[in-house]
Amino acid sequence: MAVGTIYNYFGHKDDVLHALLEERTAELAAALAAAPDDPAPFLDRLIARLRRIFVHVDRHRGFFALALEHGLLTKAEGETPSGRRHRNIESFRAEFRRMVREGIDADVLQPVDPDLLANFLAAAIRAFVFHRSETASTTEERATAVLTLFLNGAVRHRDGAKSRA
Repeated sequence: MAVGTIYNYFGHKDDVLHALLEERTAELAAALAAAPDDPAPFLDRLIARLRRIFVHVDRHRGFFALALEHGLLTKAEGETPSGRRHRNIESFRAEFRRMVREGIDADVLQPVDPDLLANFLAAAIRAFVFHRSETASTTEERATAVLTLFLNGAVRHRDGAKSRA
């Protein structure tokens, strides 16, 4: 497609970015939302939902790395550098908070501030986007590593307890 053709649909570069960000974050929110075939136990449901996000982010890794690098997904108000608001970013964040509250209510996650816990989980996912592990090569392996660290921390379990992820 010729560059000029894009401007038949969008007035400025920021409009293209806004539309793409809206589309990608809507897809992320859909990946995170509960699905009818998700398992009933909270941890299994959490793992299923987060793995869908990891697959989606991995499929669009270049976009998400660029968006994170420029602060598009980390601004508190969900705004671009030009100040445009993105409605799907807040719905995605709200879905994270709902999921964390489910875990707290199910007495599976620590009873800490749900916003703090949701931000912690989002930071773990951001680390997944920016970091390519030399030992974990597949999306599944990287997702499992991030989930294991989120759910169990970095402390080695010496009592024989297995991780959930």
